[in-house]
Amino acid sequence: MCEKNFLIVYDAKVDIPVKISLTSHRMQHFNKEANQKALRLNLDLVDELKETTEIKNIVYAQQVARYYNSKFQVGDLVLRNSKASLPAFLCRKMAPS
Repeated sequence: MCEKNFLIVYDAKVDIPVKISLTSHRMQHFNKEANQKALRLNLDLVDELKETTEIKNIVYAQQVARYYNSKFQVGDLVLRNSKASLPAFLCRKMAPS
């Protein structure tokens, strides 16, 4: 049916291209058993990767907190969003931390 529609619209016959199947180097040298072993090994290592990532995130959070805490002391004046963080009676831009 596609050929008829194409013929009616464009007044030309459809030529179906010949499929050329060339395989890549990766497909030629694929080894199913080795692939399954590698997948199992990666699944075993996922938990260790999660743990190291969590540790890195904790260390980063501590570094950020240490940096922030070194810049500000209790009682310093800091600029705040008055509507979001303070009650209505303390709505000033500069307030003690």
